[in-house]
Amino acid sequence: MSKFILAYFLLFIALYNIATLNYPGGSLTSPTASHFLWTENYFCDMMNSVSINGKENPSKPYSIGALLSLCAGITSFFIWFSNERISQYNFKRTLKLLGSFSMLSTCLIFTPWHNQFIISALIFGLIPCIIILNVILRNINAYHTGLTIFVFTFLTGYIIIYYLNIFPISHPIVQKCAILFGLLWIIKTKFKGEDN
Repeated sequence: MSKFILAYFLLFIALYNIATLNYPGGSLTSPTASHFLWTENYFCDMMNSVSINGKENPSKPYSIGALLSLCAGITSFFIWFSNERISQYNFKRTLKLLGSFSMLSTCLIFTPWHNQFIISALIFGLIPCIIILNVILRNINAYHTGLTIFVFTFLTGYIIIYYLNIFPISHPIVQKCAILFGLLWIIKTKFKGEDN
């Protein structure tokens, strides 16, 4: 399954960009915009049947496909990491199970229960993240510890500023950075892990 991680992420990038090109426009700060605004639109804006400016949204299937590809890639990473980097059976099983539940919840954020599934994904994903951090921080010579701390701190910071509504104008940009940093970290971790 690990060989598909990069393929899933490349498919995500392709579908995400196709979705942005097909999004009719509108954001919370510019509701009458006529196209996707990288600094104002969230990923989820493209998953609705009607765009924020009130037009029918042809980007929906592409954005949902991008979401599913992203989740498949992260799930594959959880499984690869548990198989290759964790020896204890309970931790291995917990990472696979809760990581998969977290991504399953994330797959469903395009539904009317968007916020509930995001909260569910965060709750299920907390323990897998702690397990991965623990493994990496205990193997300082084997992994890129500084990058790991930066990425996990950035992702945590995004969650905090989003839910506390701190500087909301920055949220769409920070969301894109969080996705990008997360993908780069996963790819680097996987290939770094294969080198060891």
